[in-house]
Amino acid sequence: MIVEVAQRLADCDEISSERLEAIAIYLSDKLRCEKEESRATSLIAHKTMRILEETLRIRSARSGGSGAALDDDVGVPRFSVRDGD
Repeated sequence: MIVEVAQRLADCDEISSERLEAIAIYLSDKLRCEKEESRATSLIAHKTMRILEETLRIRSARSGGSGAALDDDVGVPRFSVRDGD
């Protein structure tokens, strides 16, 4: 499901990669600041981060990039959520 949603976002020219990166950074900061989050909110935020990461990876692959900018170069951390999605 994450890859499907990411593919749709990657195909959406109205949303720039820079905007997606900004959203990912915002969500990352929000997750770090909110220690008292409910599990549901945390799960939604993590899923959203994974969708954004996959979308940016798809766009990077299309443009011939290596996708390295999705890691430390941009400051968007990778999350590891293993929940069988």
